[in-house]
Amino acid sequence: MNNIERVVAQEVHERVFLYDLLHPSNLDQQMRAQAFQEMSLTIRQEFPEVAKVYDADRVVSIYNNLRRTYVLIKRKIIAGDWNFQTLSEKRKDIYDAMSFLKYFIRHRSGPPMINPLR
Repeated sequence: MNNIERVVAQEVHERVFLYDLLHPSNLDQQMRAQAFQEMSLTIRQEFPEVAKVYDADRVVSIYNNLRRTYVLIKRKIIAGDWNFQTLSEKRKDIYDAMSFLKYFIRHRSGPPMINPLR
């Protein structure tokens, strides 16, 4: 996990409405966009050498990737397919940094969704 990913994880953790589906502002698109814009400004200030590359859309994609990886790791550990001690250091870092999501992730049970029209 690189330093920029770590900053994104910390910044998202401070903004509960981004990951708590029951938060009243969770669906406020303007507030979400502003939050990711603020995060991109934070990254630009902390890492001026990459200032042009990290806009709000890039921050959103980093967060989505971190969240997706956390959910994958958690699902595999719960299923018994993976053991935390055998994970790579990067995956351990992501799991630790994103562990604030553990009470906000809902796993679907049952078979995967299949599109009946295909």
